This record gives sequence, C-alpha cells and structure tokens, in this order.
Amino acid sequence: QPADEPRLGGQTLKYFRYPYLDMGADLATRRQAETFLADHNYRIAPVTFDAWDWYFAQVYADARSGKDTAEEQRVVQSWLAHSAAMFDFYEKKARTVLVHEPAEVLLAHDTWLEAEHFQDLAALLRKRGYQFISLDQALEDQAYALPDTYVSDVGLTSIDHWAIERGLPDPPDAKPKIDQWVQDKYNAIAAVKKLP
Repeated sequence: QPADEPRLGGQTLKYFRYPYLDMGADLATRRQAETFLADHNYRIAPVTFDAWDWYFAQVYADARSGKDTAEEQRVVQSWLAHSAAMFDFYEKKARTVLVHEPAEVLLAHDTWLEAEHFQDLAALLRKRGYQFISLDQALEDQAYALPDTYVSDVGLTSIDHWAIERGLPDPPDAKPKIDQWVQDKYNAIAAVKKLP
C-alpha cells in the first residue's frame, strides 16, 4: 500500500461518513470536502437507514450503568420497534422517489446497545429479506451515482437527499416518532451530560 494511505490496525481506511450526516454549510463547502476526501483516497459512505440508534443507546447505557435489566430490555424493544418503523418508512420512500429500493446502507454506532443487541437488529433485517453485503458492493447500485446537491445543518439520509432533489420533501411529522418515554429519559440524561 502507498505510504500516504490512511491505516488503522493494519487496515486501510477507505470510507468517510460525515459526522451527524452534516455535509457543510453550503454546496461549495461540501464540494471542497468531497475533493479533499477523494484526493486522500476516501469514498464517502452514504446512509439510507438511520433509525437514531445513538439516541436509544444513551438511554440503554444509563439503564445498564444502573444495572436495571428490565429497563434495558424495554429500551431494546422500543429501539427494535422504532427501527422496523423507520425501515418501512425509508423502503416506501425509496420506491416512491427512485422507483426501486437501492442497496441499503445502515447507520449503526459503536455503543453498548449495538454491541449487546445488534444480533436482534440483524434478525429483524433478515426477516425483512435483507442480506449483508460489503459497502463496496452496495455502492455499485446505480442510485449512488445520482446527482446530490443537498446541504443543510440537518443531517439526512441519501434517500432524503434524492427526494429533495426531486422536489419531494417529507411533510412535517412524516417520520415515525421515538416513544415519548425514551425521549423523556434521553432529555433528562442530555440535560446532565450536555448532549446534543
């Protein structure tokens, strides 16, 4: 491998996902970042499924630190139900916007929730007919070559971007809501820990 290729633990780093899916304040900034990344041998990792696992993960971690296994399971069930609703939402939206459903890319985070229960999420995806493939294979889908000029301080999925490009934004409150009790717990934790 060339010496200038970024590496971690013996692996070449190939992909970059924008933190918070925030691609910059304007299109010029976004294009500048894309050029920089391409010049350093990175491909941008898109996201089509975002079920806000990080949000549930905070509540799960709080229950785990308090050794409240009943609460942990309650969070897991809420997260899985919300994930299923978000998968429904984005599958339908993709078929509306693109006519076909692309090879999906799931956003998942390195948290206790994912570490201890990703197998539950994987089972949910397999029940829906999904199989796991590499990101390289997923990016061969023609959808990922579509024009994308979206910029905003609100991070959204690629499916959202393509919808906006075609003048098909979501009506207000279209996406499935997180259970209120999870929101309340997250807000309480965020107030103490100063989370976003």
